[in-house]
Amino acid sequence: MNEEILKNLNIRLDAALDRGRKLVDDEELDLRIEEFKLRAELAIRKNPLKSVGAGLLVGFILGKILSSDDSDYALKGQRSTGTPPENDIG
Repeated sequence: MNEEILKNLNIRLDAALDRGRKLVDDEELDLRIEEFKLRAELAIRKNPLKSVGAGLLVGFILGKILSSDDSDYALKGQRSTGTPPENDIG
């Protein structure tokens, strides 16, 4: 039973590796990437201010997405420890 599972796994891995090799060796993919780079460069040169603004916006959005969940505590001037503050009653 285990040998059959390993054999099937090896067959699947070999097929995945073959697909990966074909993708990496694909000349058409290289041409499409190069064309995309040229088009992006032309668009940036044509509209530099819009490009900078778009870059700043993307950076801001990524910063918000990737920032820690403790940012609310930091905004309130409290040191972020990863745990919510304790309630002092009495």
